Amino acid sequence: MSGWSYVLTEGDAGKSAGQLLKEAGFTKKQISRQKFLPSGICLDGEKCRVTDSGKPGQLLEVNFREAHSPEQASAGEEAAREIVAAEPFEKEKNKEFTDFPDLEILYEDEYLLAVNKPSGLACHKGRGHYTDHLGNQVVRYFLQKGRNITVRQIGRLDLDTSGIVLFALDPVTAQRLWKQRQEGQLVKTYYALVHGRMEQESGQITLPLGKKPGCKNQMCVLPKGEGLSAETLYSLLWEKKLSEEYISCVSCHLKTGRTHQIRVHFSATAHPLLGDKVYGKEDGAKRLMLHAGELCFIHPYTRQIVKLQARIPWQCISYLK
Repeated sequence: MSGWSYVLTEGDAGKSAGQLLKEAGFTKKQISRQKFLPSGICLDGEKCRVTDSGKPGQLLEVNFREAHSPEQASAGEEAAREIVAAEPFEKEKNKEFTDFPDLEILYEDEYLLAVNKPSGLACHKGRGHYTDHLGNQVVRYFLQKGRNITVRQIGRLDLDTSGIVLFALDPVTAQRLWKQRQEGQLVKTYYALVHGRMEQESGQITLPLGKKPGCKNQMCVLPKGEGLSAETLYSLLWEKKLSEEYISCVSCHLKTGRTHQIRVHFSATAHPLLGDKVYGKEDGAKRLMLHAGELCFIHPYTRQIVKLQARIPWQCISYLK
């Protein structure tokens, strides 16, 4: 069972369960949903009302996945979709989990899982990847541990991009992390190898993006006033001459999270990424040279800053020699 727990202190004497949950960041809607479930809100393992008060030392628990009927389960999932803009993954019926690489786990606790996704593995279900995606792999991992839960992805990576992907293990955690992402508190750092020498050591690319006409899965820069706003901040880390041209390594932060944003922005400024066969050119690179190497966020419950790093893939390291 996945959930949230808190041991009451002397300062909590006289406070109701509902008041304590509000202080912990739960919304009125989330509390209302949990109180109608058989073991949704408990004190020392016994179901309680939101008006009940506890004593110092007692354990207050919220069990997110407690649903004993198809109607309750359906309602819970529908509510989860309303409160968080992240895709839930569950075991897909009549599908076997096979041929997955081992998960490279960077961080795990009761509420979160962060992994280092390899290039070539899809993050989610899509055309040509109905079961062989990271979401299913993570679900399988928890099933093997005896946890039948729904996981939610906080931000995605392209099929050919490697690096850190964060999963929330319950809807409340997902909502809090997604809010951090929207407010700029959850920050991901990307590293890219691009063609050419950068004109300046740091800067920002602000070009609106939209779907490329006639191309279902491609994006393009649109005229000012059209499309979706998109802003990429970058810093030059190093440059190196290979054969007849230079390549540059840049770190990037996204102020907006548009599809293929980094790839399209650098291509539009005459610095396409190495290995980008869609927005770049044939350059002999063995993969797309884009890696989500760092992630920083505030833990949704402990409020401690969490900083994660994902090792640079060997295909990218070869360019450092």
